[in-house]
Amino acid sequence: MSTVEDRKVEMLRFFKFNRAAAHRYLFPHRHKDTDPDFHADILDLLYSPDPLVALMAFRGAAKSTLLEEYILLTALFKEALFPIIVGPKLESACERLTPIRNEIETNELIIGLFGDQIGSPWTSSELVLANGVKIQAIGAGQSMRGKKNNTDRPDLAAIDDLEDEDSVNTEEQRRKTDVWMTGTLRPALHPTKGKVRFIGTAIHPKSLIFKKCNDPEWKSKVFPIVNIDLETGQEVSAWPDRFPMEWVEKTRREYVNSGNFIQFEQEYMCRAEDVAGKPFQPRMIKVEPAPSSILPVEIFVDPARTVKARSARTGYAAWSWMGNKLIVHEAEGHFHKPDEIVRKISEWDDKFKPIHIGVEQDGLEEFLMQPLRSEMLRLGRSIPIVGQHAPRDKHRFIEGLQPFYIAGDVVHIKHLPDLEQELLQFPTGRMDVPNALAYALKMRAGRPVYEDFTAQHIAQGLEPHRGTPVYLCITSRPAMTAAVMCQYVDGVVKIYHDWVYSEPPAECFGRLIREAVMICGEVKLATPKEQMDPYSNNGLPAAIRSERMMAQTTSPAAQVEGQLRPWLQKQLRGSPAVMVNSHARWVVNALSGGYARKLDKGGRLSPQPIDNQYRLVMEAVESFVNWFDKQHQNSVDSNVRYDFTADGRRFISMRPTR
Repeated sequence: MSTVEDRKVEMLRFFKFNRAAAHRYLFPHRHKDTDPDFHADILDLLYSPDPLVALMAFRGAAKSTLLEEYILLTALFKEALFPIIVGPKLESACERLTPIRNEIETNELIIGLFGDQIGSPWTSSELVLANGVKIQAIGAGQSMRGKKNNTDRPDLAAIDDLEDEDSVNTEEQRRKTDVWMTGTLRPALHPTKGKVRFIGTAIHPKSLIFKKCNDPEWKSKVFPIVNIDLETGQEVSAWPDRFPMEWVEKTRREYVNSGNFIQFEQEYMCRAEDVAGKPFQPRMIKVEPAPSSILPVEIFVDPARTVKARSARTGYAAWSWMGNKLIVHEAEGHFHKPDEIVRKISEWDDKFKPIHIGVEQDGLEEFLMQPLRSEMLRLGRSIPIVGQHAPRDKHRFIEGLQPFYIAGDVVHIKHLPDLEQELLQFPTGRMDVPNALAYALKMRAGRPVYEDFTAQHIAQGLEPHRGTPVYLCITSRPAMTAAVMCQYVDGVVKIYHDWVYSEPPAECFGRLIREAVMICGEVKLATPKEQMDPYSNNGLPAAIRSERMMAQTTSPAAQVEGQLRPWLQKQLRGSPAVMVNSHARWVVNALSGGYARKLDKGGRLSPQPIDNQYRLVMEAVESFVNWFDKQHQNSVDSNVRYDFTADGRRFISMRPTR
């Protein structure tokens, strides 16, 4: 063999086992900017042995470029004998095939290493390489029956942005695409060798790419344009050479100023929905006559503490639920004094005869209860007052209305100027009336994740057990941080305290730790695995390091929903296996119904609990309990009894089980 041939064989062997280098060397004209770190992660996903891979990356991340190169190299090395390229339409798929054809025809490096690979047929939608590999483009919805390369069935489906604006407009269209992918595309692949590589940028909160990235059967990853640096906690560009932070910040401001921030979040941050912009738009507000049927009415009153012009107003809202539709009868805001609030409650009680009148419990206890008692004595009848705890994060609480308005499931029976103006201004300006209406979601009966939670699980004055580690379990979102103080004592999960901050970890973590230490003296940190992800964390790792602490990584929160159910059903020595301090109100409210699934229009439960503060709190609890149960099982059913030293080390105790 000649020296040239030896060199060629050596290079082919090197590129076969070092694909990142192959991409840089063989396609330098396609890699003009310095490759960012996340490109290596994308290539690892594409070349992984996993049969199902889905990844989302921001617009301009060069994911399509990498996918095209991956398809070509896989074909040249004959690692796939019949790859197919899938797009929303055949034309889109052919657009992905065109650069592959051009590389085979013109790339001198590829020709030098692999030889002339132009075969027949050689068309805009189908290429047969000289090595026998066939690459074909198809569109979503196209029949897959009889697709073969000689005797070989397709063994690789490379899907790029499967959905376009036309295919995501309605639930029916989205369902049609999903059914085609599941019922037509995947069965057409080789039963044991078939792989799917699904990449895309989200164009709708319910896009199929979102669904697959959240499906545990798929190996997936999300690559937003901005990450949180693990060391500093600051935002950094995922691709600084091509998208410096100055460009990112300028682009984000442009989207915000034009009222399209949700689109920025979807296109560049790969988030299904962002609520930092203007969540409520004029087109979402429907005004229709009241239905003829008689509907039970609920009322909520959000009392203001003062009546100054710059202070909050007292918000009032009256509504009914008709299936999944929220019918709003009245919604007002007034600078009312306590006697005027009581008069309005009495007036609306007489007008609507509601099944409940909810009042923020703080206001009820401070200055409304006595006037209400006097009013009931004057009227000679009872008013159905139901106290409600005020939300700690008013913004996120109001944002819970947004999906219903987007879906057209909120109907105002007449123009309600106070409500409509404050909705359209939100999250700036006054928000007293929308806050009152938001209680419609909280007061509505839903399907709690944990229906076995009862008053028996709540204890007064529950205090940490000395000599056993106390864990502070923390979770976060981009603008929210939650923590739960809990302990595992003699087989019982005990929850003592909780926190929810409408702030990222970088802003509240120090205060949180100091409060926790004041309560119990010493805590061990624990956090779900996702919270430490270098690409999609919300700043928690950097916040932990800033306090010179370390955290135990617990079970992935996405995999442990509902794991507390057997604990709530279990009794140990005549007492529940889960005890919650009455002061841990976020956990109590979550288990009482705040952590719940809602019903869709068809009466089906949503696949996941509502993503609110209660879900965030329960992610911390569920992840910790699942991890601790696996790592430190001390089941009372065993004859071996375990205990812990003061510093948390486990040992076998000679004391008999009780």
